Amino acid sequence: MKFIKNVSNHLSLVKVVPAFYMLFFALMTTIPAFTKGMFKLNYDGQFHLARFQSIYEALAHGQLPPLVNLIGLSQHGLAVNGMYPWLTGLIFVIPKFLTSNYLHALFLGFILLNLVTMASCYFLLKAIISKKWVRFLGVALYQFNAYHLSLMYSRVSLGEALAYAFLPIVLLGCLKIWKNAPFGWAYLGLGMGLIANTHVLSLLLAVIMLCLFEIVRAFKRELKLVELSALLKAGIAAILVAFYSLTNIFRLSAANSMINPSGPWLTIKPEALWTALLNNTINEDPLSFNMGPLPTALVLILDVS
Repeated sequence: MKFIKNVSNHLSLVKVVPAFYMLFFALMTTIPAFTKGMFKLNYDGQFHLARFQSIYEALAHGQLPPLVNLIGLSQHGLAVNGMYPWLTGLIFVIPKFLTSNYLHALFLGFILLNLVTMASCYFLLKAIISKKWVRFLGVALYQFNAYHLSLMYSRVSLGEALAYAFLPIVLLGCLKIWKNAPFGWAYLGLGMGLIANTHVLSLLLAVIMLCLFEIVRAFKRELKLVELSALLKAGIAAILVAFYSLTNIFRLSAANSMINPSGPWLTIKPEALWTALLNNTINEDPLSFNMGPLPTALVLILDVS
């Protein structure tokens, strides 16, 4: 109850101005993708819309989504809903209950996704930065960088985009644990649980990131028993939050022979990367994949400092 009250106090601190510019930013980054009443789809986009449709139809009939998805994907019957966590994808499913127009529902889903992304980033920055204009700049950078926009509107990798939205909650939990603040384990557990309910590869990367953080702190002799206890509680909380999704994955993996997908490995070309970086290009091109000029510059500055 104290944790819920703590979260509600945080939410009550969201004043009119931050809420307004977050909504404005969400509209700015969503409307251009739906110009002329269309939305650009690639294979990943079709994959996600097919699984969202399967989830919507099951919930509309008062049932949990089947683990095997027979909608889209050439109707082969793939275990998409079972192996690809879908709970946080309700951000895109719920608008379907509000409108029969699929394009309008997708638009509302992106608005919600962008609002969640900026809100989680704002709470993280609020915990470490007192100057409001710096928070504003940080939220804008997190929202408008090329990597984020390419996830949503070029690659249409909605699983990664949702995990991107919850990553600041993980970092907020880490900071609270390191400062021995109350309920740091709950924030970390919630963030990791949300990512586990979203995208398995992002969960793996988040776990690796946390391990590296703690290894560095151990070498600096900053790792204490109370911190390990908080991390353990966060891990238990994350497992409980993601229990349904993780159970489906483990159950299907244990009952079937899993075959890893194979295909050509494409490496980034430095000249293509440099050109795309300077042009702030977010085309779906694996040869020039980049985070965008501002995040790249920020990473370089932080590494040097």
